[in-house]
Amino acid sequence: MKFFNTSWLGNTGRQRVFLVLGVSLFLVVAGRLFYLQVIKADVFMKESRKNAIRDIPIIPIRGNMYDRHDQLVIDSYPFYSLTVTPRDYQPEQTGLLIDLLQTDSATFHSKLDEARRYSPFVPSVLFRDVPYPTMVTFEESAWKLRGVSYRVDTKRNYPGVMKGSHLFGYLAEVTPDIIRTNPEFYALGDMTGGSGLEKFYESALRGVKGHEFWLVNATGQLVGELDNGSLNMAPVNGDDLFLTIDDGLQAYAERLMEGKAGGAVAIDPRSGEILAMVSKPDFDLTALSGLKNSAFWRDLVSDPTKPLFNRATLTRYPPGSTFKPLMAAAALEEGVITETTKLNCNGIFYFGNRGFKCHGGRHGAIDVRTAIQKSCNSFFYQLALKIPLDRLHAYGLMFGLGRVSELDLYEQRAGLIPNTTYYNRVYGPNGWTRGFLVSLGIGQGEIGISPLQSAMMTATIANGGIYYQPHLVRKIYRKQTGKTETLPIISRRIPISESNLKIVQDGMAQVVEAGTARGTKLPDIRLAGKTGTAQNPHGEDHSWFVCFGPVDSASIAIAVMIENGGFGAVSALPIARQMLKYYFYGPDFIKKEEEAAARISSQPVLKTRSDSLRFAD
Repeated sequence: MKFFNTSWLGNTGRQRVFLVLGVSLFLVVAGRLFYLQVIKADVFMKESRKNAIRDIPIIPIRGNMYDRHDQLVIDSYPFYSLTVTPRDYQPEQTGLLIDLLQTDSATFHSKLDEARRYSPFVPSVLFRDVPYPTMVTFEESAWKLRGVSYRVDTKRNYPGVMKGSHLFGYLAEVTPDIIRTNPEFYALGDMTGGSGLEKFYESALRGVKGHEFWLVNATGQLVGELDNGSLNMAPVNGDDLFLTIDDGLQAYAERLMEGKAGGAVAIDPRSGEILAMVSKPDFDLTALSGLKNSAFWRDLVSDPTKPLFNRATLTRYPPGSTFKPLMAAAALEEGVITETTKLNCNGIFYFGNRGFKCHGGRHGAIDVRTAIQKSCNSFFYQLALKIPLDRLHAYGLMFGLGRVSELDLYEQRAGLIPNTTYYNRVYGPNGWTRGFLVSLGIGQGEIGISPLQSAMMTATIANGGIYYQPHLVRKIYRKQTGKTETLPIISRRIPISESNLKIVQDGMAQVVEAGTARGTKLPDIRLAGKTGTAQNPHGEDHSWFVCFGPVDSASIAIAVMIENGGFGAVSALPIARQMLKYYFYGPDFIKKEEEAAARISSQPVLKTRSDSLRFAD
């Protein structure tokens, strides 16, 4: 007896077709069930749990920063952010929330749509830095705002006296790309370092998020902690950075540079520690902490003075005569000259049919120390033709020029010390001559460096030829282990003899004692320096000054560059001199000096007869 009658299916061929179709359909359904319930079981279990369990992240407190004297210069304080869980959100709540937050409909819906795209189940930041009065009103209305909650975030506070805009950097909201590449650390609405130390040390400063797991009912309301909170994980606050920066010196240098465009860097030649690093114009970091002020940001980005641009590390300007000490060191080490070699200066150096002027008139036959002291262009024009181009390039690299340094900031530029490869690429193998090299001797032509690189070069000359990695952070206090980690620093001796560098140091000391930097002199401290006036085809010359001291045991080296500042002795030198005073004599000395200057300026000026006659004219 047949189990069932298939005569209604017609002939055998039709029966087989239906049988195959039936079996195929069964296999498809069974396969799909196997895929969903076995292969994808973990994935859908997690999604299912999201409907019943809410993972609420607990944001850690971002790490603090301290200056070299352990003075607090950055910390954080709490503020509120409203969050939304899109799955539980009810559209009829929109009007109430827009009124509560005092925002516009387009902005609100844009943020809500972004949260929906990110995840319908995960609470995402809807609005940051919500004022406390608004939070009070929210609490009163929270019972009728399904899917809307709040979390406690932190924003940066700057209790130090310095601004440190380009040093510290700002925080920025994470982008979708950052979330995709780091989903274990970031979610929509989180903040991350956008520039400066905040960005470079992001992995240390951000800490580790905590998690609270809550049971939710069918309407999305929290009904209690999962397993009485036994599965919750406390956050780990971010690590603390201990900087090399002197808060007071940095603040004073910022004040000295106010109203100018340029950069100033002070470095300890004994360690590579950055004592101060200033870029002007700068900006107010507090305006970028917490809720981002879009109008303020647009003004910053469009400002023609480029306040976001770090002129201490990103500029590539010819260093002018401040490059001459390196030229001298290279020539001595290459054996092109000795300390007694004399080259003649007639006031104009001729190469081919072109004459290159020497400022200061005819210097006659002079040695290298005198050439540095008098800043004799003719002497260094001749050196540029005697030192092989590629060797000069190599010496530049030894001193940290023409490459990105190991400084713990991403915002850097390599600059340029040209070589044969560069000229061949730019002009072609037959498109340039030795005449191109003459101006390199006085730090002009294609040479371009930043104030940071200039300070590194000066520090390496000052300490007798040891290159120390420039750095802004000395140590990190790790919150998870409770231990302090001292960061390793790269150092190397450059292949120039100490005796040759001593000759260069003597020449730079003579610049301060009897040369163009006489205005740098300080009582009881022997200093060395070099002024520079770099030609600028687009306007006024750029003003440079480098210095270090004390000469025999240097503890500070400074480089100052003022855009369109003219002579180095006029614009850059006075700033460096005041920084030296602060460093050697302290803030009380500066305060007394300023008080004395204020008293003098407030006194009435007694006119002499000649004064009266002049004013009458």
